[in-house]
Amino acid sequence: MACHIYAAADGPAARRTGRSKSIDELRSIENGIWMCYRHGKLIDTDECSYTPQLLSDWRRLAEHRARLRHELGRELSSDDMSGEALAKVAIAIYVPELTREITEAIQVSDLSGVWGAQTALAVRDFVIEIGRNAMTHGRANSFQLTIAAHTVVLSDDGAPFSLENLLASGSPRGGTTSLKQMQKRLPNLVVSYARQEARNVITIASTSAIDEMLSTNPCTTDFFGAMSSVRAAMEFIETRPECGTIFLRPRWGSLSYSDLGSLAWAIDAYGFRQRDIALILEPHSEGILEVIAETMPNVRVIKIRH
Repeated sequence: MACHIYAAADGPAARRTGRSKSIDELRSIENGIWMCYRHGKLIDTDECSYTPQLLSDWRRLAEHRARLRHELGRELSSDDMSGEALAKVAIAIYVPELTREITEAIQVSDLSGVWGAQTALAVRDFVIEIGRNAMTHGRANSFQLTIAAHTVVLSDDGAPFSLENLLASGSPRGGTTSLKQMQKRLPNLVVSYARQEARNVITIASTSAIDEMLSTNPCTTDFFGAMSSVRAAMEFIETRPECGTIFLRPRWGSLSYSDLGSLAWAIDAYGFRQRDIALILEPHSEGILEVIAETMPNVRVIKIRH
């Protein structure tokens, strides 16, 4: 059925009234969206859950998916859609039992259609466990989930923790297991932590849009192989105690063996062996990756392609 994004006219039954819109804008095809009958009825009665922003995002994703199918002449994979922005969703939860709300938010954002079904399920599992931990062990008052563009952001006002401690834990609890499984099975995702304004903030991002995420991340710095630049990167880390994850981005995307020697020495000299450091690299030889793993075990490599 054809539905309005903004109500065509004001009235007692109107939803999502767009008083700033002209009559022509309200009547235009851009103000319409095709829905199945069930969801058509739902969005006509619930303007709080189904906002103009959400419906516009759904339309954008559906049109992009249809355009790609037409151009490629086949059904799409998650790789085809990976660069597309997710539908924006934001929820706040105040009780430990949050499975239903999180599941619905993941579905509404079209995470499955953009990042892939298994990725969406793994992210859902992780968000549920982090939310429960925040509300119980962390004694948070609220847990917030925000999905927008290319990131999934979790935020709570509970006690501080770290992803490193979660990974190092020998406990079979849900938070540890869900993070380990997500990192093991989904190398296309980047998970980072920071303590910001007395809140725990975990960001999950797709490597297909890593540049966009890093451009606004205050825990990111560029460097190159010269010792002066490596020292500057270490000094940057010193000034960011709130950053659970530090992103180091080689200025030209690649590092040599001698660059690795300088970086490993500096990490030792500044006492950063326990910091969670993510190195953003374009394709490198297996030898380079092996040396990183052997000499800097706390440094994880995030592989990107341009």
